[in-house]
Amino acid sequence: MAVDYATKISVRGCRFSRGGGGYLIYDIQSGRNRVEVREIIFITSRAQRALLGYLSSGNLAEKIGVVAPVYHVQHWSTWITENEDDLLLDARGGLRPTYMLRIVHLPSLIDCLRPHWRSWQGAIRLVVEDSFIPGGKQQALLTGEDSTQPVKTTQWAQGSVQIWSQIVGGYLAPSEAYSAGLITLSDPQVADTLDDLFPKYYPFATIAERF
Repeated sequence: MAVDYATKISVRGCRFSRGGGGYLIYDIQSGRNRVEVREIIFITSRAQRALLGYLSSGNLAEKIGVVAPVYHVQHWSTWITENEDDLLLDARGGLRPTYMLRIVHLPSLIDCLRPHWRSWQGAIRLVVEDSFIPGGKQQALLTGEDSTQPVKTTQWAQGSVQIWSQIVGGYLAPSEAYSAGLITLSDPQVADTLDDLFPKYYPFATIAERF
């Protein structure tokens, strides 16, 4: 669905930007005179201006609450600065936890990730320590291709389930974990390979995606 930028439209708490450049989903809390943005997505600066301008029009509510990933902070800070005089008298922000991630079955996790490693020709044995499972640890072989034949490798990585959950979730880079003494490796060069296999990014789930 696409609408003209100049048209004010809301459909069950949704607004779409022209050309499919973005959309937002929101709830109006009339008793608190507040709009809670459940999800806002924009892939162009024009869509960003249109959607944020719609929120700042004052027609919805006096207060606006937004939950957004850390990497969108620059977008919001720019918007707040540009509209400070006529929009926001009291702007507040902060980080808050949303969900918990924990490795439950390591081999299944690696099977899901393996298609992303097809161009990689190496092999690393991963050992994850977990006191809540029989034997106290899980093992899996990191390879670019699944093989029914035994694979020999002298490279390995080991650490607790808490640390490896942060790594596979993108919160912590393997090289950072190694430098901090949180994981052990067969040799320091393994950290560079693991950084490629488990890149760092900002995990985030919108309010609309929570269940």
